[in-house]
Amino acid sequence: MKVTVFVNEKKRNSQGMMPVSLRITADDGVRFLLSTGMSTPKKFSGMEFPRSDSGWKVKSMMLSRMYNDIMGFGFSHKGMPGRRLKEELPSVIGTRNGKRNLLCERMREFAGTKRAASTRSIYLLTADKVESFDASATFESVDVRWLREFEDMCRKTMSVNGTAIQLRNIRAVFNWAINNEWTEKYPFRRFKVRQEIVAIRNISVETLARFRDWNVDPWQEIYRDLFMLSFYLCGVNAADLLLCRGLTNGRFVYHRKKTGRLYDLPVYDEALHIINKWRGKEYLLCPMDSYGNYLNFLHHWNDALKKIGTQEIVPDKTGRRRKIIYHPLVDGMTTYTARYTFASVCAELDIPRETIALCLGHSWSDVTARYLAYDKRKKVDEAVRRVIDYVNGVKG
Repeated sequence: MKVTVFVNEKKRNSQGMMPVSLRITADDGVRFLLSTGMSTPKKFSGMEFPRSDSGWKVKSMMLSRMYNDIMGFGFSHKGMPGRRLKEELPSVIGTRNGKRNLLCERMREFAGTKRAASTRSIYLLTADKVESFDASATFESVDVRWLREFEDMCRKTMSVNGTAIQLRNIRAVFNWAINNEWTEKYPFRRFKVRQEIVAIRNISVETLARFRDWNVDPWQEIYRDLFMLSFYLCGVNAADLLLCRGLTNGRFVYHRKKTGRLYDLPVYDEALHIINKWRGKEYLLCPMDSYGNYLNFLHHWNDALKKIGTQEIVPDKTGRRRKIIYHPLVDGMTTYTARYTFASVCAELDIPRETIALCLGHSWSDVTARYLAYDKRKKVDEAVRRVIDYVNGVKG
């Protein structure tokens, strides 16, 4: 038996993806194609997907696994007629009707298409939960009842919103499968993902000014300053701030890590002062010059924000007064507080919500083509200047 990869260029879909199959040649000369359920935008041969293909590592691993399973089956069933092989091999590689529809496997493949490592890890976590709940689940077997039972299982250990994340991940994989024509089933038409409204984590302008002017310990200074820098840059996410390599013509221009969209923000003197104070060598800011992963610094950053405030020295277990209890200015403060606070200050200044959406990189149903025809950058620049001036006018 001989097995080779076949990419059918004639079946390229509207997204430019071509189906990847395995061409099987049986010992009796019978030849047939076996769908892998995977697709690629670029033709290739061999057992490795093109590196330009998103998720190529995961896809290559799955393709290699299928190849090994088929060759192992052929070795133990030498002489099996090609007609029988065509019937048996789909089940050997875990397919149904020629398509690999195991939900947990599809989720892992989908995770491999994501740019951000944090996003991939979230989908892989959902894949593990699906596998532990129902390892044999396929696109065809998942229905409304299955979703409800999966929701009940998650709710035993997770919050409503934590469960909602798992369900939205499953929904995203179904949408992906439909776009790739792997299934026509969509159980979410009759299933609503429930979630709770989370309290807005913004702080008042007075509290922000107090935080800005607080006499912090030397080790807390960088964390306080970078929080204010994030605020001055429309509440830019920590990943995008820390991983930025430099300014572009004096502006903070970046592709958002989460979405890949391009943003162009003004850098006013207040922000530039902080950048110059903490300027890095390989990155715009210095933290990533010494941290291999931005998440490590982010962990310390969020922890430090919760300790900015008054301090109380109390006896430790041995009775010596060396234990510090922190009384933060803001309970539960994180870097994301800067984003919420920027938006709330914009609203307080009656800045149009369409402009707020542009600052945050969000989209609104009423941001019409007519509105977007204006100079968006000018509107963002003016809004940011108004917000900073307003905060500057408040003493901490």
